[in-house]
Amino acid sequence: MNLKEEMKCLVCKGTGELTTMESVYNGSDSHLQAPVGSVACDNCGGMGLEPDEQIVLERIVENLSTEDEEKLQIYFMEDNGELGINKDNCEDLFEGWLENMDLEEIIKILA
Repeated sequence: MNLKEEMKCLVCKGTGELTTMESVYNGSDSHLQAPVGSVACDNCGGMGLEPDEQIVLERIVENLSTEDEEKLQIYFMEDNGELGINKDNCEDLFEGWLENMDLEEIIKILA
């Protein structure tokens, strides 16, 4: 998984800007939309990064590689060993923990 890809703005796809379009006459009866410039993306303020941390977290969790999931599971087990984790409750506890993770913390673990 590529963290940089997961953090890109949904609207501008990480470019930070949107192409402005204008109707142009192409010589026939129809009008076409043609790019005439660009403006800063309103969603990310021109930064190219998704401002909604929850969306970024959901993308990261949905696209975890096996290796990244193992890293998180090891961290979870070390961080929560005193909870009495066993084979029967481990998966549910891990999923709940993962849903409540802070974006900065998950990035540190996976980096």
